[in-house]
Amino acid sequence: MAIYLLPEEIKYLKELLEKQPKWWVKDKLIEKIENDQFHKGEMAVCEHIKAEYSGKKICCSKCGSFYDVGMKEVWTNKATKA
Repeated sequence: MAIYLLPEEIKYLKELLEKQPKWWVKDKLIEKIENDQFHKGEMAVCEHIKAEYSGKKICCSKCGSFYDVGMKEVWTNKATKA
């Protein structure tokens, strides 16, 4: 599940994390924050193309997790519209 952080919160978290000793969890968190920032930047300048999808999602109806073997999402692009 995604969390949405303000730029100030991202800056604060990165500063705190970078002060920590070398640790793979720290590195993964920094990587995820940077990937999220990149993705948001890409979305901001995207020339969006509307698409309609149909699919099937098998997961927990309460929290949305895929907690058992075979649980997944499968989506098919029905039609791409300009």
